[in-house]
Amino acid sequence: MPLVSSRQLVSSQHARRRGAAGAAFLLMVLVAAQLVMPSLARSATTWSFVAKADTYVDAGRPGDNFGRAASLRTDQFPWAQRSYLRFDTPALRGQYFKRATLRLFSNQANPLGVAVYALSDNSWVETRLTWDGSPQPGAFVGHSPPTGVARWTEIDITAAVKRNAAMRASGHLSLVVRHSAFANRTVHPQAHEAETDFASRETGATAPQLLLTTEPAPTASTLPAPTTTVAPRPTTTVVTPPPPVPSGCVAVQGSVQSAVNANPAGTRFCLSGTISERITPKDGQGFVGPAVLDGRGSIDRAFGGGAANVTVENLEVRNYNPGRQNGAVEPAGDNWTLRNVNIHNNGWGGIYIGGNNVKIIGGKVNDHAGLGIGDSKVSGTLVDGTEIARNGFGESCGFEAGGVKFVAVHTTVRNTFTHDNFCKGLWWDINAANTLVEGNLVQDNWDEGIFYEISQDAVIRGNTVRRNGLHNYNASNRNGCSWLWGGGITIPSSFNVEIYGNTLDGNCNGITGTQQDRTDSTPPAHLLQNLSVHDNIVNGSGSTGVVEDNGADLTTRAITFVRNSFGGGHDFCGMAC
Repeated sequence: MPLVSSRQLVSSQHARRRGAAGAAFLLMVLVAAQLVMPSLARSATTWSFVAKADTYVDAGRPGDNFGRAASLRTDQFPWAQRSYLRFDTPALRGQYFKRATLRLFSNQANPLGVAVYALSDNSWVETRLTWDGSPQPGAFVGHSPPTGVARWTEIDITAAVKRNAAMRASGHLSLVVRHSAFANRTVHPQAHEAETDFASRETGATAPQLLLTTEPAPTASTLPAPTTTVAPRPTTTVVTPPPPVPSGCVAVQGSVQSAVNANPAGTRFCLSGTISERITPKDGQGFVGPAVLDGRGSIDRAFGGGAANVTVENLEVRNYNPGRQNGAVEPAGDNWTLRNVNIHNNGWGGIYIGGNNVKIIGGKVNDHAGLGIGDSKVSGTLVDGTEIARNGFGESCGFEAGGVKFVAVHTTVRNTFTHDNFCKGLWWDINAANTLVEGNLVQDNWDEGIFYEISQDAVIRGNTVRRNGLHNYNASNRNGCSWLWGGGITIPSSFNVEIYGNTLDGNCNGITGTQQDRTDSTPPAHLLQNLSVHDNIVNGSGSTGVVEDNGADLTTRAITFVRNSFGGGHDFCGMAC
C-alpha cells in the first residue's frame, strides 16, 4: 500500500509591472545584481593519476615483500591477502572532491568482486611492506562489481575523499583492497573462493588509476543558505578511557591457550604484541591488553566458549573469519564483560552473544559484512558507550545485517554512537521484550535508525536520531523510502512501546508504525498496539504516523501522539496516513 502523498504548501507571488519606467527600473536592478552577486556555480575538473606505490601482503608468507611483483592480490582462505595502493595528488591541495573512481585492470574473473578501504597511514614503503608490518584498513569506502579477465574494473570510492581534509592538505591518498565480504557467507569457505589478481604499476599501461573530480574550495558567497535546522550534538559525548596499566595478572609468553589450560579458573592474563589464536577461556578468567588479536583471515574467532564470568578488556580484535551469523567474539557463557575492546574488519560479524547478562562497555564494533552485534534468545544484555559503525555491507538487509540485531529480552542499549551502517542502526526482532533504548546518537544509517519489529514492551527515550533511512532497503534502487519505512524510529507490528524525549532531524520519515499480517512471527499475535509517542522533536521532510496494509482499524489500538513538535516541513499524518 503506497504512502498517501504528504501535504504540500505552495507559495507563489505574481508581480506585474506597468509602464516603461517601471520595466526599465526593474532591468537596471537585475543587471546591477548580476554584476555584484558572484555565481553559485563552481567549475568541476576531472583528473587522472597513476599509482605512485602499490604492493600486496600475504598472511601465509608474513615476512615476505611483493613490492616488485606485477600483480596485486586479494584472497581470504586458506591465507588472507590484501593489496595497498598510494596515489600522490599534490596539484590538488586545497581542492574539494566531488567524486573518486578507482580503476584496476583485472587478470582473473571473480563473481564476488573486491572491497576497498581507506587508509590514513601514507608512510608505508612498497619495497618493505610485509603482512606483519602492514597497517590495518580503515573505513569501508566501496565495493566492485564482479571482475573479469583482461578488463578494467571501476569502483566508486567517493567516500574515501569526501570531507577528507588530510588528503587536501597532504596530497596523498592510500587505499587497501581486500577480498569481498560476500565470501564470508559460508561457514566453511572454499579455498581461493575470494581470490583476485589485478595488474600492479610495474605493468605500465595497466597500472592502477585514480580518477578525481574536483571543484574549488567554497567561499562564503558560494555556500547556499541552510534549509533545515540540524539538532545540536548531544551534550554528553562517549569517551573511551585509556587502557589502565595491567596489574595482578600473568604475563603470557607464547601460546595464550596453553597459558589458559595451565592456569586455574579465575586467572587474569596480561596480553601484549600481536597474537593469532583461537582462545577458549575457563570460568572467571580475564584477558587484558594492550594486544592485537589478528586472525589473519583464516581463524574463525578470537574468544568464545561456554565459560562464565569472563572479562576481556583493552584489546584489538581484527581479521578473524567468522561464518554467517557468527562473530569474532562469541560469549556463549553467562556474565561476560567486554570493556574497551576494538573489534573490526572480521568478516561476517563482530560479536555474537549466546550467554545471559553479557556487558559490552565502551570500545568499537566496526566494519563487518553482516552484523556489528547479534545474539540468540538470551537475557540481560547491556551495550553502553560503544561505537557501532559501517556494518552490513555484505549481507541482505532483509535478513540480518547492520549495526545491531537483537532477539533477546531485558536488553539495554545506551549512549552508543551508531552510524553509517549499511542496513539498520539498532534493530530488535521476533519477540524481543523489556527493552530500553536511551541516550544514543544514531545517524546516517542507510535503513531505519531504530527498528523495533514484531516485539513488545520497550521504552525508547532521549536519543538523537538523524539522517537515517535515506537509502532504505524497501525503496527502488535504495533511493529514499517507501510507505512509512525509513523512519528515524519505526515500530513494525509491535505493542506496548513508549517513545519520548527524542530529537529527530533529516530522516527519510520520522516516528512511524506499520501493521501487516506477519506470518513469520510467533505467538502472541503481533499487533501495532499500545503505542505512546509523546514529547519528541521531529524536523525535516517525511511523515510521522501509523499505517496498515491489512485492513486493521488502528483507531482502536490505543495509539497516541501527544505534545510532539514538528518542523522543517515535516508532515504529521498521525492516524490518517
